[in-house]
Amino acid sequence: MKPDEDRDRFLHSADQNTADQFQRFLCNKGGCFLTNGVPRAINVTLLPTPVSRSAYNHVVSAQEPLNKLIELSSRDVDFVTSSIEPCTKVDYLAKRLLDIYAQCVSDEEQITLGMYRHDYMFHTPDPTGEDAVHNGNFKMVEANLMSAALLGTGTTAMELHNQVLAKELPDRKQPYKKSLVPMVRGIASAWGLYDRPGSVFLFFVAPDDFNWFDQQKMIDNLWDEYGIMSMKMTYEEFMEEGELRSDSRYYVRGKEIAIFYFRSMWNEDHYKTEKHWEIRLKIEKSLAVKVPNIRHQCINLKLFQQAYLNKGVVEKYLTAEESKLVLSVFAELYQLAPGEEGDKAAQLAFDDPRGGY
Repeated sequence: MKPDEDRDRFLHSADQNTADQFQRFLCNKGGCFLTNGVPRAINVTLLPTPVSRSAYNHVVSAQEPLNKLIELSSRDVDFVTSSIEPCTKVDYLAKRLLDIYAQCVSDEEQITLGMYRHDYMFHTPDPTGEDAVHNGNFKMVEANLMSAALLGTGTTAMELHNQVLAKELPDRKQPYKKSLVPMVRGIASAWGLYDRPGSVFLFFVAPDDFNWFDQQKMIDNLWDEYGIMSMKMTYEEFMEEGELRSDSRYYVRGKEIAIFYFRSMWNEDHYKTEKHWEIRLKIEKSLAVKVPNIRHQCINLKLFQQAYLNKGVVEKYLTAEESKLVLSVFAELYQLAPGEEGDKAAQLAFDDPRGGY
């Protein structure tokens, strides 16, 4: 029987028992969200999406130069300022982030830790064609430099799919990369550079955060593998309890903070008062590692995905070979602001609604 026939047979034979087994596996491994305080298994497909190995390897090879682009461009004050300033009249979040950036970007160099999640979609010119998988490639639709989540639950979904493939489609393989492992290793490296025994890794979480299990996987790994203690707090709790001492080190509940990890505070609505912004500035000026720091939080604004597509921008920071590789995984972006460029973009969509615009 051909592999595709095996796949179709499995898909057609799946029933409620299959769904129940999937849910038990996910719940046992912590692949859950919290809904009104009740754990619910995450939604997963029966099988992973098939993609060509060459397309996968290509997009993986682009990640290191892409991260290099983010880091180098975030240090370019002229690039960051000129990109954000036009938005500050209408985007209050961009305005306040740029204010903090201007005050802190020239500070003495501190430890930098970037924890990124780049989201891709598989693009193929003819989705219904027989060779759609082999003719397609990955295009980045979003860069997440802040609150990059689902690495723990995503790893659980991959473990589930690997078990299904081993049993039902042994000829099919997927790369087995536990994305949580390098993230935890990076945190441990930054904690080691901070070099203050007993200091902790602090999560800023939303009051009703549904992603408790994903966060807990990181907490467990940090403790089990590296002996690093973690704490969770809402930003508002920290505003009341955090103490910035004269040596520029932050403390809360008797513990020194080595690393601030923002799993919240990425939206303008999260900064409800002026004190919220004052605390953000104090955190940035402290000696603790910030994930993200203000440079990365500014680059996290979606306008930079468009800025990178402007002629010569990527090439300013990367070699010719690196630039070609990074640009090959960028999806084209079309602005819809009033004016000639916006009109052209809108017309493309009207002329060819199914053309991927």
